[in-house]
Amino acid sequence: MNDLISEQPISIGDALSRYSDKQSETYLKGLEIAERQREYSQFPLYLRILIGIGAVIVGCLLLIALAIADVFESPAFVLLIGGAILAIAIMLYRQIDSFGPESLEYAILQQLSFVGVFMGKCMLVIGAGEFVGYGNEAYATFVATLVFTLTTYWVYEIYLDRLVSVLATLFSGFGVIVEMIKEARPYAQMEEVMPLLSLYGYALVPVGVYVFLNPRIPQKYNPFAVAAILMAGFVSVGALGADGVGTSIWPLIFGSEVFHWQDSLSATLSLSGNVIVTLTCIAALIWGSGGRESMRNQKVQFGIRIMALVGLLGIAPCMLGVLVVMVGYLTNDRLILIAGILYIPTTLFFATHTLAIGLMSGGVILVIMACLLFVGYLMSRSWFNSPDLKGAAR
Repeated sequence: MNDLISEQPISIGDALSRYSDKQSETYLKGLEIAERQREYSQFPLYLRILIGIGAVIVGCLLLIALAIADVFESPAFVLLIGGAILAIAIMLYRQIDSFGPESLEYAILQQLSFVGVFMGKCMLVIGAGEFVGYGNEAYATFVATLVFTLTTYWVYEIYLDRLVSVLATLFSGFGVIVEMIKEARPYAQMEEVMPLLSLYGYALVPVGVYVFLNPRIPQKYNPFAVAAILMAGFVSVGALGADGVGTSIWPLIFGSEVFHWQDSLSATLSLSGNVIVTLTCIAALIWGSGGRESMRNQKVQFGIRIMALVGLLGIAPCMLGVLVVMVGYLTNDRLILIAGILYIPTTLFFATHTLAIGLMSGGVILVIMACLLFVGYLMSRSWFNSPDLKGAAR
């Protein structure tokens, strides 16, 4: 496909139109991918956000009205009503295909169905939490969110609902892990188990990136990928702020007592977060450069070395922000790109204000990291001002 490479990005349709052999394996694979992507049609992002905000406000007001009317007194009744509202909302959504997407009826029915789905899912979670005994609310919430997510993901195709449902499931799963750790170690402090909990978030990073970037996976699974990366971002920042998890080799420099860690396992788990995010960044770099063959390119090799160096010396949440920026750049998604750019200074703020190393020491570390990046730029700036080397991916 070297003849398809150009200075400006082109669409899948334009690329396929340039093939002369319509029976080649590459053409058939590209056609298969294009067909999968075409099946997924959604409103613009700003319209999804407006629909979601309006539905959430209306749904919350209706739930408050039901609470005032003492509807939530009986858990079984709440589960029954919640399930009925959810089923009616999904049936209503399946009927709006008879209207054109540009019609007023389509927008109204979609809004009503979103309100119904929001209310139904909230009532199912509330009812499940009240139905079980004391101490099992986390397990009941996780089961309820998992069930309605698996039930509605493939039949209710609104992007925002899929995103929120998956994110709620991941958050409730995190709560279950916390409960399991409390049962196994009832006297353990939160900072003692935070390094272990952080692995839950960092393990989601390669999964989310793979689902989002793989062109063979339909775009209807993009909400799952975004939710996984969002969950990883929340957990990584929380772990960094609570106990300095994800600070790579800093404990070896300043000592474990700076982070209030009582064993060597915490330092190992903290470093594992850096390893996971760094390897994912390197994999995304190789994928975006054209695959394994691009590793013979000097630019890609230099990028891998810089990525590994910064990953081992840097902060895992910051590397996660760099990864989000890379994903936004590779997919030409400005919203993701901006989110990654804003996430990086947020993690730097937590790193310099929550760790017991002092602002001076933290500032020195950040300056050293910036100097390493600047030296890397000076070493490679001639590449950015000259034609691409042979075999370079664009």
